[in-house]
Amino acid sequence: MDDDEHQHDSENDGESGRDDDEKRHDGEFAAQARQPPGPLLAAWLSELSLDEIETHDLVLAVQAIDRLVAHVEALQVQALAELCERPEYARCSCPVDVLHEHRAIEPAGDEVSLALAWAPGRAKNRVAAAVELVHDLPDTLTALTCGLIDADKARLIVERTRCLGDVSLRREVEARVLPIASRKTRAQLDRAVRREVIAADPDAAEQRRRTAADQRRVSRPEPADPGGNDGMASMNLCGPAEDLAALYTAIDAAARRVREQGDERNLDQLRFDTLTGLGWTGLDLAHLGCCNPACTAVAATTVAATDDTSGRDTTSPGATSPSATDTGAATSPGDRDTTSPGATSPSATSTAAATSSNDARHGADGTKTAATSADRQSDDVAWLGRRHGRAAAVGVTVAASTLFGADEQPGWLDGFGPITADASRRISTEGPWRRLLTDPVTRELLDYGRTTYAPPARLAAFVAARDRTCRLPTCEHPATAADIDHKQPFNRGGATSAANTWALHDAHHFARTHHGYTIHTDARGMTWWTTPAGLHYAVDPEIIGPVTTPSAAAATCVDEPAPF
Repeated sequence: MDDDEHQHDSENDGESGRDDDEKRHDGEFAAQARQPPGPLLAAWLSELSLDEIETHDLVLAVQAIDRLVAHVEALQVQALAELCERPEYARCSCPVDVLHEHRAIEPAGDEVSLALAWAPGRAKNRVAAAVELVHDLPDTLTALTCGLIDADKARLIVERTRCLGDVSLRREVEARVLPIASRKTRAQLDRAVRREVIAADPDAAEQRRRTAADQRRVSRPEPADPGGNDGMASMNLCGPAEDLAALYTAIDAAARRVREQGDERNLDQLRFDTLTGLGWTGLDLAHLGCCNPACTAVAATTVAATDDTSGRDTTSPGATSPSATDTGAATSPGDRDTTSPGATSPSATSTAAATSSNDARHGADGTKTAATSADRQSDDVAWLGRRHGRAAAVGVTVAASTLFGADEQPGWLDGFGPITADASRRISTEGPWRRLLTDPVTRELLDYGRTTYAPPARLAAFVAARDRTCRLPTCEHPATAADIDHKQPFNRGGATSAANTWALHDAHHFARTHHGYTIHTDARGMTWWTTPAGLHYAVDPEIIGPVTTPSAAAATCVDEPAPF
């Protein structure tokens, strides 16, 4: 648990300046800044002397400019769509016996490409999106026109719903995500849209996933720098999200363990060295992973001992052996050729060699040094580290009704977002379960029901599962790698409880402590951030479980002023 000794009491944060803030909120400047985007707002903004207005009002001006830009982008969308309706682009002299389906988007896109010096592909994509906004997603276009969302979010809704095909399904997804779109970042909105697209047609979503999984691949290394002058390379892995989540979780946990033991390399370097070390070890030993029963027996014994000492309930499902969920070395059920090299359980010995052999190969100056096979085989086993007292895990949240096949609600893969019901069920068949009790109306997490860890590990696990990401409304840092912060400081009477703790990325924990950002919890239990400029932003609770009424979910995300 983090130290809040220097943090001001949240119940009193910013009280002295709040009355002044409210006067500014109700002032003439605020009224002008919040007028609908259009010619009047443009004229007013053009007359501002930005260096003469107060900080609070300057932020309002930035917001007004953003709304005006969105309004102008909407005008361009309508113009691009109208261009496709003109007869000049409907003509095509291609012979009728040639297989060609004329689309006005093609010649109109070329026109726009030349007019705006855009690449042809970009121009055609923008024209196509404009046509879809006008004809298929008019409510999204209206939100853009009113400045409620920007053009990037509008195009995101177009692109993510395109796979549905049926306009009625696209509009169903649109209706579910637009109420929250104005207060979400693009990444947050992306996850919300992806979830609703899966929910709109679960069977089609699963078919898309299976088809895409057949194209899983690893690219050859390519120069990271276009010129290749620095000797660095990059390679891409493309495949099922759960498989890559397992890979990252394992190498991240191994890197953190080595870092905790005093290694001076940073986490990025350690992750890289751990992963590439598997390759060097495999070349030396002529196989990937350890098939020696002695290795796997030692691994099983050590993991079991580690879990027993941490208070693990060894009578729970999957607790008698080291599970993929607990070790982070998961193999996702299905969709895998188990006869491939290294398909047996990867051993900790290989992981240890990966970490330590890379340490031997890369000196302080980054130069490569020799490391023999004997060196690697003699290394001690390097176990995966823990976060907030928990073993490394690939977390998936799935409704009980979906798990047992009663419905097809999307699941949630930690660090990635929504996945199909079938994918959720496959992952959930591996390792122990963790029960998450949610409110059926708001989908908020209410209880964490597994008796695996004693506080504070259990409390940290609950907070991480409930918050998912840092509680600064626009931060995407995962809660599992964040600080567990007291809202009301412990040394000022704040309890170490779920109600008084939340996840904060260390940078935003620092901002709250040292940069003048404060928080306030109102009478309804809603927590608000107050910025140095005096503006207030609510922290929406994360939606975890299934919802019984769409309107109830939307109602929790409606914009409203701070009630203080």
